[in-house]
Amino acid sequence: MRILIEHLRRTASLGILATLGAGIFGAIAMRSFASIVMPAGTDILAASLPKQFQAALGIDKLPFNTLNGFLGVIIQHPFLLTIMLGLPITLATGLLTREVETGTLPLLLVRRVGRMQIVLSAAIVMALWTLTASVAVYVGIVYGAQWAHVTPLPDRVMTARLVAGLVMLSLSVSGCVLAISTINNERGEAVQWCLVPLLIMYVWNFLASFWPQAAQVAKYLLFHYYAPVEIILQGQLDPQSTIVFAGVGGAGLLIALIVYWRREFNL
Repeated sequence: MRILIEHLRRTASLGILATLGAGIFGAIAMRSFASIVMPAGTDILAASLPKQFQAALGIDKLPFNTLNGFLGVIIQHPFLLTIMLGLPITLATGLLTREVETGTLPLLLVRRVGRMQIVLSAAIVMALWTLTASVAVYVGIVYGAQWAHVTPLPDRVMTARLVAGLVMLSLSVSGCVLAISTINNERGEAVQWCLVPLLIMYVWNFLASFWPQAAQVAKYLLFHYYAPVEIILQGQLDPQSTIVFAGVGGAGLLIALIVYWRREFNL
């Protein structure tokens, strides 16, 4: 319990900042919809973007000038993804890799803090701040729409499903980040190993929307299973995506636990 409280204390400022950023983004997005998209009356993105970009964003299926189409785009906005995916990377590398890099981890082990406790505490803290930021996104969208006088107001159940899909992606990435953070000795190196694969997967999934050869590989990447527009069209979370995200996140956590359990640290 002490290590969990300490981890929460150390990550409080970053977690609060990410939560505020996510909530404000949701509110501003609704304000933008009310002031720009609704008055335009036409699908401004469909009129200006090539079909390949429309397919990547999903606005070929849901027009951007509709509320559902707009929500399907902003929930995968790069700024929001940066918050929700950058948060676990910063937290895991700070709580795990940094302890090894600075030499403070052996001191924790000498005090009889279990190795499993350290990893599980980091995982719990990451999950808590991820959920907190996701709730802020939901609140920002729902109450931001009221503040901006959006009509009709976004469906709360559908908005919750969209946010839940984002949470599952973030928790899945969190598992992978945990594994990478326990393997590396330097925080900078760990961050690189986290960011580079994510960027490659994100770009590759975009290319797959109009490049058939890339589509054959994209089904093995995480971002392939993050499809907010499909959640709106189907009215539910995709069971296959849920299984993939849970499996990847759980496997990453298991690897992190095994690595910390078997790894030798210089005391």
